[in-house]
Amino acid sequence: MHGSRILSYEELLMDSEIWSMLESMFKGIEVTPDSLALDVIRSVGQFGSYLAQRHTRQFMRERWMPTLIDRRPYNAWESKEGWRS
Repeated sequence: MHGSRILSYEELLMDSEIWSMLESMFKGIEVTPDSLALDVIRSVGQFGSYLAQRHTRQFMRERWMPTLIDRRPYNAWESKEGWRS
């Protein structure tokens, strides 16, 4: 079989998305005394809320964002013009 006859564009797009996710994971997570936030962990404790801490907002970030999937809420996606034929 010739390679060009068995190409799947759908598979190519999914593979690209998977590679993007793996590339993000291989970058790793920076671990420093500041990013560990041991003082914040001690002050908040086991049952506290870390989301209310300034340190969490400063260091929180998205690990990976897909390029093909629309991650907006359904009602925002549905109201987008031109999505229906």
